[in-house]
Amino acid sequence: MGKVLDRLSALALRYWAFLVASFVFSFIFKVTVAGWLGPAHNGAFAIGLGLCSFIAFVSQLGYPFALTRFIAEHKEQEDSEAVSETLSGCLALVIVTGGIAGVGLFLASDYVATAVYSDPELASTIALFALAIPLFALFDATFYALRGFQRQDQEGMVRALSTLVQLVIAVALLSMGMGLRGVIAAVIASFVVSTVAGLFLVSRNAGGIRPVMPSSDSIKRLSTFAIPLGISNMFVTVSELVDTAIITRIAGKAVVGAYQACFPFTISLANLSFFVAPLIMPLAAGLSSGGDERRLKRLFGALVRYPWFAFLPVALLVAGIADPLVTYLYAQRYGPYLPEMARLTAVLAFAVLFQMLTLLFFQMAGGLGRSRDVLRINLAYLSLLVGLDLVLVPELSATGAAIARLVAAGGAVALYIRLLGKEVGRPSFAGIPTSCILALVAFAAMRSVPVTSPVPAIAARAAVGFLVYIPAFMYLCVTDDDRTVVREFIDPLSGKGVSADEDAED
Repeated sequence: MGKVLDRLSALALRYWAFLVASFVFSFIFKVTVAGWLGPAHNGAFAIGLGLCSFIAFVSQLGYPFALTRFIAEHKEQEDSEAVSETLSGCLALVIVTGGIAGVGLFLASDYVATAVYSDPELASTIALFALAIPLFALFDATFYALRGFQRQDQEGMVRALSTLVQLVIAVALLSMGMGLRGVIAAVIASFVVSTVAGLFLVSRNAGGIRPVMPSSDSIKRLSTFAIPLGISNMFVTVSELVDTAIITRIAGKAVVGAYQACFPFTISLANLSFFVAPLIMPLAAGLSSGGDERRLKRLFGALVRYPWFAFLPVALLVAGIADPLVTYLYAQRYGPYLPEMARLTAVLAFAVLFQMLTLLFFQMAGGLGRSRDVLRINLAYLSLLVGLDLVLVPELSATGAAIARLVAAGGAVALYIRLLGKEVGRPSFAGIPTSCILALVAFAAMRSVPVTSPVPAIAARAAVGFLVYIPAFMYLCVTDDDRTVVREFIDPLSGKGVSADEDAED
C-alpha cells in the first residue's frame, strides 16, 4: 500500500500542478474572449465550439474510453502486443471517423445554421470549426491513451500547453483586430500543437506506435465496451448543445453569449474534478478485475463525500459573489444582461457541482464495465434536461436553462449513486446534509453584504462566507476517520510514507 500511495501521490502532484496552470490559462482565455468579442460574437464562438466538440465526440464512437481501460489492463499483464493492437486500431479509427465528420459538418454548415439555430450568419463560424474536428478527436484520444499508461501527469502537461498556446495566439490575433476569426484560429492552432505533443508522448510510452491489424475478437471486445459509453458521452455532449440551440432560437445568439460568459466562473468548478477523474477509471478497473470489493466500496464512499465537501464551498463562493463579479468584468460590454448574468452564475455554480459529481461516478461505472447502465442514466439525464429546457427557457430565458441543468444533473447523481450502491455497497452520507444547511446559512450571510463597489464587495462577501461556513464545517462535518484518510494521503506527499508494518498489513 505504501508504494502505491507514494507513486499515486507523486503522479497526482505533477498532474495537479499542470492542471492548475491549464485552468488559469483557460479562465483568462474565456474571460478575455467574452469581454473582447461582446455578446453576439461570443455567442457565435460558443455555438461553434460546442457543435465542434459534439461532432468530435460522436465521431470517436467511444473508442478513447477503450484506450484507457484496455491499455491499463494489457499493461498490467505486460502484453505489449495487445497494447499496440489496441492503440493503433483505436487511433486509426478516430482519425478516419473524425475526418469524415469534419467534412460532413463543413458541407452542411449552411443547413445547420439555418435549421438548428435559425441564424444563417452562423454558417461561416460553423464551417471554420468543422476544420478542427479531426484534430479535436485525435487530441482527445491521446489523453485517454495517456491515462491508460497511467501518465496523467503527461496529460496535464499537454493540457497546459494547449491552453497556453490558445491564450497567447488569441490575444495576439485579437490585438491585430481579427476578432472572432482570430479566436477560432487560436483554438485550431492549439489543437495542432497539443495533438503533436500528445502523440509523441503516447508513442514514447508505448515504445513506438506500431501499425497492428486488430483481430475480429479484439474489435468486438473494444466495441462492446466502447460504443455504449460513446453513446452515453454523446448524450452528455448533446446536453451542452441543447441549452445554446434552444436559447438561440428563442432569444438569439447575444443571449447565448451572455449565458456562456458566466461559464468561466462556474466551469472552473467542474474542471476541479479533473484533479481526480482521470485516476478513477483505471483504478476501479484494476480493483474490479482483482476482486477487491473492500477497496471498491471505500473508493465509492470517498467519491460520494470528499468531492462534495471540497467543491461545495467553491460553488458557494461563486454564487455568493456573482453580482459584483459579473459587474466588475462585463459591465462595459454586457450592461443590459448583467442582472440575468448574476442569477445565471449563482444557479450554474450549483448545477455544475452536480455535473462534476456525475463525471466522477461515470468514471467509476465505466471502470466497473457498467457501460450499458451509464447509457441509460445519461439518456434519462438528457431527456429530463430537454423537457425542462422546452418548458423553462420560453418563460425564463437563459435562467430557465440554468435551472433545467441543475435539476437534471441532480437527478443523474441520484441514479449513479443507486447504480454504484447496488454494485459495491451503500455509501455513507455522513456530514452531507449538515454541509448543505451550513451552505444555505453562509449564502444568506454573503448576500446580505451590499454591493457598493464591485471589488470591495467581492472581498467582503468571500470573507463572510469563509467565516460562517468553514469553522462550522470543520467542527460538525469532519470525522476522525476523515482525518485519518487525509493523513494517509498527505504523509506520502510529505515524504513520511507509511510504516513497514502498515504496508504489510494492507
